[in-house]
Amino acid sequence: MHILFYSSWFFIIPCIYAYINKLYIISAISFLNTLCSTVMWYNYNRSNIHIYDNRFAKLSFLIYSIYSFVLIYENPFIIFYSIVCWVSVLYYYILSFVSLVYYLDFLLVSIISNVLIIHFCSKSNLIYF
Repeated sequence: MHILFYSSWFFIIPCIYAYINKLYIISAISFLNTLCSTVMWYNYNRSNIHIYDNRFAKLSFLIYSIYSFVLIYENPFIIFYSIVCWVSVLYYYILSFVSLVYYLDFLLVSIISNVLIIHFCSKSNLIYF
């Protein structure tokens, strides 16, 4: 097994954390992202699975961004955290094409930013789903 196969399972952390906080849409998206990423790294030679993993990752980034925009609307002080998360995720995403070490950094940064968004959503008054 490849280390990226095992590291893909870390996406289950935001999934469980979102499910505990009753954010079911984020939980479902994170779970699908975990499954697609894990299956892709298990059989990397299949190009169709890579396409689905890429689409679910972009969908996950879009949904987490929408949730963070709603959070910024409620509390403008969260904009600093959102900018740091977006810049770091995009930075390590671009570097992930250079080396697998940067890809692991990208996974770690995206998981941390997902957990931060879920934490702020659980404390929010505007988001109930």
